[in-house]
Amino acid sequence: MLATAREVARLRLDAVKIHNLYAVKQTPLADQVAAGQVQLIDRSSYISTLVDFLELLPPTTVVERISGDAPPDYFIGPAWCLDKPAVRTALEAEFLRRDTWQSKFWKG
Repeated sequence: MLATAREVARLRLDAVKIHNLYAVKQTPLADQVAAGQVQLIDRSSYISTLVDFLELLPPTTVVERISGDAPPDYFIGPAWCLDKPAVRTALEAEFLRRDTWQSKFWKG
C-alpha cells in the first residue's frame, strides 16, 4: 500500500479512493479465508497503514473513500468495515494519537 501511496504522490493525482481487502461469497478469496489460508486485515492494522498512506499524499489530493464493503448478501468479512462511522472515528483518533495529518511526509 505504501508503494502505491508514493506513486500516487509522485503522479499528484487529484483524487484517490482507498479501501481494505474484503471477501465476498463464491470467490477464491472466500474459500481461502474459510480454509485459513488468508487472513483479512484487522481494523487496527488497517487504520495504522491508512494513516501511513495518507501522510505520503500531497495536501491537494482529495480522499474520496477510506474503506470498502460489499452488499450484505455477498459479504464475508472483515466485519469491522461495515461500520463506516467507526472506521472514520478510528482514523481521526489515530491522526490525533500520532499528531499527524495528510501530507505530513509528502515530498513535493
